[in-house]
Amino acid sequence: MVVISWMIVILFFISIYRFLAHRKTNHQRASDYAFVGHAFLFIGACMYAVGASTDPEVYKTSSDHVGYIGGLVILFGFPAVFFYVFAKSRQRKMRDRYKAYYQLVIDKGMSEVDQIAVVMRLSRKETMQDLEYLIATGIIPDLFEEGYSAEEECSDEEDYVDEEEYDEEYDEEVYDEEPEGPVPVVCSGCGATSTVNPGKRRTCEYCGRALAG
Repeated sequence: MVVISWMIVILFFISIYRFLAHRKTNHQRASDYAFVGHAFLFIGACMYAVGASTDPEVYKTSSDHVGYIGGLVILFGFPAVFFYVFAKSRQRKMRDRYKAYYQLVIDKGMSEVDQIAVVMRLSRKETMQDLEYLIATGIIPDLFEEGYSAEEECSDEEDYVDEEEYDEEYDEEVYDEEPEGPVPVVCSGCGATSTVNPGKRRTCEYCGRALAG
């Protein structure tokens, strides 16, 4: 059992190292959870093999083995299943998030990081982590300004777009005469530009905020 104890300690520190090393890479978080699940199953299997081989007198009948396996399933099998489910959930969540990024960048034509962060309801730093991964894997093209990096330390004030600044900026726009056709209106919520007929209202197709022509 000394060997098993050392294996548990080693796998524990490996798991901690993986989570710390991948704290800035969202796409690898699911594999970290799956690794912990593998570790639980591996330790449980090793404990059964060692116990059954070193104490043959204790496990003489099949019922003895079944009881031993049942205990190991409770101690190691259930936690492994928990981490597998968590890994699958995380993988599904990131897949849906990347699909949303693709629609914003490719289908909607967004190229401003702050604007995308507002629509996704994420911090600018986390948004950049995801975008850098999508660019590196070729899922989306690099359409963003040079100099952005997920390694930058962003303050809380920089993480989100100040809606009041947008309101003040766009309230200053004055039209000399009312145009006949649709006019461009910038959403004060996410910064996206939409067209609205004068005197009419519609909702922003990106964030759902009300727009007035």
